[in-house]
Amino acid sequence: MKLSCTPREAFPLLRQLLYDSFQVDSWFFSWPYEQLERIDHSIRKTLWGDSFHAPTEFRDLQKNFPGHNIILLKSTLRFFNIICILSSDPHPDFISVGPFREQETNASFLTSTARENRLSGEAVSILQTFYSSMPLADPDSVVSFLSHFLSALLPDYDRLPPVHVSFSETAQKLIFDQEFLLSQNAGHAEQYAREYQETIHALCSGDVDAAHRSLRSWLALSGFPEESHTGRLRRHLSILNELFAAALLSCPIHPVYIRELAHKIQTRIDSTENHEALCALPGKILRQYCFLAKKESHSGCSPLTRHVIDYIHIHLSEELSLSVLAEKFNRHPAALSGSFRKETGMTVTAWIRRERIRKAVYYLNASSLGIREIASAVGFHDLGYFSRVFRTQTGMSPSDYRKHILVPPAERPPVSGQIFLSEFPPTIK
Repeated sequence: MKLSCTPREAFPLLRQLLYDSFQVDSWFFSWPYEQLERIDHSIRKTLWGDSFHAPTEFRDLQKNFPGHNIILLKSTLRFFNIICILSSDPHPDFISVGPFREQETNASFLTSTARENRLSGEAVSILQTFYSSMPLADPDSVVSFLSHFLSALLPDYDRLPPVHVSFSETAQKLIFDQEFLLSQNAGHAEQYAREYQETIHALCSGDVDAAHRSLRSWLALSGFPEESHTGRLRRHLSILNELFAAALLSCPIHPVYIRELAHKIQTRIDSTENHEALCALPGKILRQYCFLAKKESHSGCSPLTRHVIDYIHIHLSEELSLSVLAEKFNRHPAALSGSFRKETGMTVTAWIRRERIRKAVYYLNASSLGIREIASAVGFHDLGYFSRVFRTQTGMSPSDYRKHILVPPAERPPVSGQIFLSEFPPTIK
């Protein structure tokens, strides 16, 4: 996927996603890099006075980190920043993410941190307050998110392993983690990229089985945190949801379908408290997106027919008919009807009825709206006519259908009908 905008233009979206997913702050810097104290929320300046600012090496980024880079910077104060360098210019733009911590704090943690940085007295109290307001996040997860997002803006980002660097507060210098760098296996990085690309390719083609196989391998390589706490797991799932939604934007699927599904999945993630249920969600999320890719891409249809289908979906509650659509798309009704039927196997009128009943079934399953409200929401203003069409399509009336879905699946009587829930995306449960 490639986004046709600059990193500066995309930054507000990135900043919101980072905060929503990890509760971390982020900042965009351009030369001459004013207000660098934002990088650490002024903690160094507070502890050591005006003579000490954010690492001065940030003013000479090209010297230390030529070209695009994602730098995971760990302070001896035991918090993290991530620096994303966005060009190879002598004074490149860069994004700073953080500060954040990866572990809970306690008295021992504060004591050892203060001792290492030669702090005492009031400084320890300041440090304690600083940490109490700092978000808890997994550094690798934040780096992974940034890598995937920025690769849509700057393609070589998906091939860049993060550079791990420490910053010594007492020495005021950067210390490259050579042992970590030497331990990185190029084969592992290549396999990670390959499994990720295969997952996205299978997802966009709607191949559920292939997508599941590559997803399992990709998550294993990325260290999907099944043992982490529920909050962190939920953030990982939110990132996965956004990645899958972003991937489908490159497919011939109207964005409204993608955002509807992404919102539905995010609601499910936010409302799931059980750790085991959260661990089971990746495969279910993937299946939802595969179903959407297969159902809504309409790859065999002409652009006109795809536009008509999208318009019907978005405007179900409004007046829809062959004549309305023909006028909207500046086509003769007979010509539009003929091409639509040839490509979809259905008349325009039959398609509208089917989509309205599909949406009604969704509302009956996922909302507490009354039958009359649902009928109106999907474009039926005659309740009796709605009930007749619903019965024709599903084999039962709307009220009987709602009673039916309240019965445990094992106890439900068989139902015959042209359309039923099995044709709809499976609910994430």
